[in-house]
Amino acid sequence: SLHGGLMGALIECGAAGCAVSAGGSENIVASDMLIRFLSVVKVGPARAVSRVIRTGRRTIVVQCDVIDAGDNRKLVASATLSYARLDA
Repeated sequence: SLHGGLMGALIECGAAGCAVSAGGSENIVASDMLIRFLSVVKVGPARAVSRVIRTGRRTIVVQCDVIDAGDNRKLVASATLSYARLDA
């Protein structure tokens, strides 16, 4: 199974890429992350799927789900992350 800390790193990397694309700048920093661990990754591979929920002048909020791609795309974790834009 996938360790929770490693899953957190996967979530942060996937969400940061989405936030950089939405913000149009690499000058962002994570300000908040809430992860809900729902199940374990049994088959693998694990895949992070991110989408922007809100883009403001100074913040970007991203939703990131981790799925077990080998187990009928089973949802194993869901996270919400907030990023602060440093150049806003």
